[in-house]
Amino acid sequence: MTKPIPVQAFRLDQSGLMRLFGELEARIMSVMWNLHEATIQDVCDRLGDPNYLTVTTVMNRLVFKKVLSRHREGKVYVYTPVQTRDQFLESVSQQVMQSLLKDFGSVAVTQFAEAVDGLSENELAALEQAIARARQKGGATT
Repeated sequence: MTKPIPVQAFRLDQSGLMRLFGELEARIMSVMWNLHEATIQDVCDRLGDPNYLTVTTVMNRLVFKKVLSRHREGKVYVYTPVQTRDQFLESVSQQVMQSLLKDFGSVAVTQFAEAVDGLSENELAALEQAIARARQKGGATT
C-alpha cells in the first residue's frame, strides 16, 4: 500500500467524498479515479464545461495535498491519482478510526459496537476477520 494521505478535514455534515473534499474537488477526484490519468481539458470535458482556470487551480491544490501527482507531456500536465479510490478510502477510514480510538477510547469502541447492528452478513464477517487478525497480532486482549 502507498503512504497514507493525511486526512485534513472530515465533515460530519456531508456524505461520501464531500466529507473529505470540497464539492469540485470531490467531482474532480471521481473523474480522475475513473480515467486514471488525465489532462485538465480531459477533466473539464468530463465535468461538463466548468471554468478551465478554476479546474486548474483545484487540480493543482490536489497535487499540493498529495492526492494527485502530475508530470509534463509536451506542453500540458498529465495528472494521476496517487492512490486508487479503494486505497484512498481504506487509508482515510483507518486514520479516522485510529483517531477516534486515540481520542475517545472505550467510548468510541462502544459507539462502534452499537453501530454494527445494521451491518450485512458480509460486513459482519469482515469485522470478525479483522478482530481475529488483531487478536493474532496481540492487539486485542481476551
